[in-house]
Amino acid sequence: MVIGICGGFSTFSSFAKENLDLFEKGYWIIAVINILLSVSLCIATVYLAKK
Repeated sequence: MVIGICGGFSTFSSFAKENLDLFEKGYWIIAVINILLSVSLCIATVYLAKK
């Protein structure tokens, strides 16, 4: 379980850093699309996996 928690934090921090870099470089539309698609697809995948 500890590995899963640590892996989740490192993955989320990479996701946050990537989007922050996009915002800072002025690519805010790409950052917003990345955030929306990532979160939406993640939720959809978890939903479908539970079926």
